[in-house]
Amino acid sequence: MHLIPRCSLSACRIILGLFLTVLAASGVERPIGTFSSAGANNNPSDTKSIYGNAQLRGVLIRASWETLEPSAGNFNFSSLTSQINNVKSKGLSWSLGVLGGGIGSPAWLTAPAGAGGLGAPYVSYSFRGTPGYKLPLYWNPTVQDRLQKLAAALAAQYNNDPALKLVYITQMTSNGIEGHLQGVNMSDLVAAGYTDANWIAASKQAARSFANAFTNKALAFEVHNVNNGATVPATIINDLWDDPSLDHRVGAAMWWISGRTNYQTDLIEALKSYPGDLYGQVVANSSTTSEFLNGDYTAVFAQARQLFMRYIEPWDYEFADTTNSAHRAWDATFADFNAWADATFADGDTPPAANAPAITTPPASQTVTAGGTATFSVIATGTTPFSYQWKAGSTDIAGATSATLTLANVQAANAGTYTVTVSNSAGSATSAAATLTVNAAPIPTPPPSSGGGGGGGAPSLCFLATLALLALGRWRQVSK
Repeated sequence: MHLIPRCSLSACRIILGLFLTVLAASGVERPIGTFSSAGANNNPSDTKSIYGNAQLRGVLIRASWETLEPSAGNFNFSSLTSQINNVKSKGLSWSLGVLGGGIGSPAWLTAPAGAGGLGAPYVSYSFRGTPGYKLPLYWNPTVQDRLQKLAAALAAQYNNDPALKLVYITQMTSNGIEGHLQGVNMSDLVAAGYTDANWIAASKQAARSFANAFTNKALAFEVHNVNNGATVPATIINDLWDDPSLDHRVGAAMWWISGRTNYQTDLIEALKSYPGDLYGQVVANSSTTSEFLNGDYTAVFAQARQLFMRYIEPWDYEFADTTNSAHRAWDATFADFNAWADATFADGDTPPAANAPAITTPPASQTVTAGGTATFSVIATGTTPFSYQWKAGSTDIAGATSATLTLANVQAANAGTYTVTVSNSAGSATSAAATLTVNAAPIPTPPPSSGGGGGGGAPSLCFLATLALLALGRWRQVSK
């Protein structure tokens, strides 16, 4: 995680000290680096499976609530056992995600009492275009009671397993872990009692149920926009992080990291200033290039660093070397991220407070002849990565987002002042203005005439012919 970037240096040190004290007291190990988002059932002895990848630190194991609790109060964890054993046989760690919502919740939860169910209220919705799914109402007391019992049963099995590093909070959302309501008609949900306040309270109650059950584990609450905005998810994760009873164990998760910022932009900004632990899952596998900024898969990991994301789950497609895989094309990227995460989150603790940029070498003023090229550059210190934005006067220059600004074929209209703002997760700094002066291009000297008539050159044939005609005309006039 990263501390709130806008605090003063002394305040940040005080906060950091208090935070580390809490961590020491809780003794909770937070995961670091790259885990596979799936693939725990792969053969551990197959070197081409995910288990043959040296950059793999653990695996996310998922199960539906319905599979684990097929009837109310009767739990069966056999679907998890082989997966967990596979992971642990390789000395790796694992994370746990149990799906609730409309796709993972057991049918007995919403079935009427006459049919042997608990009769929890729900709204119908479409999941990935398929109608007929039932979304139990998150704020309903029966739903919350059963989520608490689910968390207690899971913790009784796995709370003391040192290989379990992270537990995702089960949610009453479209897919039961991610925090979105895609496919749900909000008018239907509002008619059933949804308000932002109800949703926030229900989310925090479920998170506390899991945190109170898993006393030795780090937990994560996945966030997406809710009700067309970032206010609800941002409130949930910040309130959970600030709850002293939870010992800073409930962080936030982002299962849609792609390097892009044009999707849920406001929520990305909220995550930039979020002071807690941040966990992530890559939005798609690397073959789906349209999902990534400029089609560049490595942009995911640059963004993860900017957000101070301590842990990330690429797809199992990336870790394997099988027929349908990336053939480990990104191992160097994973190794680089793991090294960064190790250095930043040493011993599982929070990283030091990020340092805001400070401009050490501002862009220099210059004079250029019209038609020439002007180049401005800036050097800054502080916690990387940096982002840059150049301005001409007070206007952003489109695409001018690197440490160097190059202007080709400058004209008089380009003359003026130029500044650059350097930003990171801790703040920003704007350079002093550099002035661009554009001199007019010199007027070219016309080439000398190829004929005579001046400058001492030999008389041209045309000139001599004219004299001859004039002389002939005068002779004729005299001879008359």
